[in-house]
Amino acid sequence: MKKKAANKTKAGKIYLEIAKRALEEWYPRMTEQEREELLRRADYNELELYIGAKNSVKATIKGIDEAVYELWGTHLPDSNKTLQYVLHGIKPSAQLQDIITKLGGANIRQKRFIISCAIHETHDQWVKDNTEEFFDPNRIDRRYMFTRTALIGWKTIEKDLLFIEPVMKGMGLIITDDLKMERCYQSYAKEFRDAVGITQDNLVEIIAKGSAFYPVLDERISECLKNDPIACRSMVLQINRANV
Repeated sequence: MKKKAANKTKAGKIYLEIAKRALEEWYPRMTEQEREELLRRADYNELELYIGAKNSVKATIKGIDEAVYELWGTHLPDSNKTLQYVLHGIKPSAQLQDIITKLGGANIRQKRFIISCAIHETHDQWVKDNTEEFFDPNRIDRRYMFTRTALIGWKTIEKDLLFIEPVMKGMGLIITDDLKMERCYQSYAKEFRDAVGITQDNLVEIIAKGSAFYPVLDERISECLKNDPIACRSMVLQINRANV
């Protein structure tokens, strides 16, 4: 019997939860009735025009895969199949279901590690996808986001949970305590700063290294940071505010 093709026009349950959160967060002027109608139609292509979640979902899956390999020495099955499960609700393969079961049994330490890997990948993907925002004169106050996860502050990182939490839940792993996650992030951020030797006195100099410090940066951003000390100082001020 010929295998049924994935329905790439219908949004699956996990994607719909992401869409629901994003529509509420990003479109406050949209009426509840309008949001409900969009979600009722469950048209993936239509919803993706509003929320553009695909790359963040892919990044979350990549982070989960890296963590699963680090913890248990195995990888998620074909990344596209996992993506189809998340975006379109395509029934998971036996291999993917085994990993979902394994994730469901993860302990607190393992869960935090998995979530931290997903956070890193999601932030890195955002930086790759939003290069032009760095040069937008109306978005100057968001330039601080174009640096490593450890420096941009929990309040900024927490926004990525809009994408990450529904995927984690759909993969069997539930984030149950944001406060402890915040403490986990703050601990990681301090360890990173200590390991790299980052202080208030040298942070401008470190940011000015561009992609030598943060490899995912676009070459244009990297060159700007290397050649514009004012931009670097402005970013450091923004980083300090983000960490208050």
